[in-house]
Amino acid sequence: MHAQGTAAVAAVLASNHSIYQLSLAGCPLKDEGAMALAEALKTNISVYKLDLSNCMVGAGWAGLQGGCDTSNS
Repeated sequence: MHAQGTAAVAAVLASNHSIYQLSLAGCPLKDEGAMALAEALKTNISVYKLDLSNCMVGAGWAGLQGGCDTSNS
């Protein structure tokens, strides 16, 4: 997934709170995409299942872990 696609998904997550599950498995998000998703997940607490397997994310996992704080549930 290119940067534009990741930005579009992040924008939807930031504004649409009726998404509960999202699979981006196999999409090459890389660290930049992971960070964009992390920012969106800071405001979207409705997503409870997120599959990012095989997304080529390295250091971006730290940002995702911060964005996926389960204490909001």
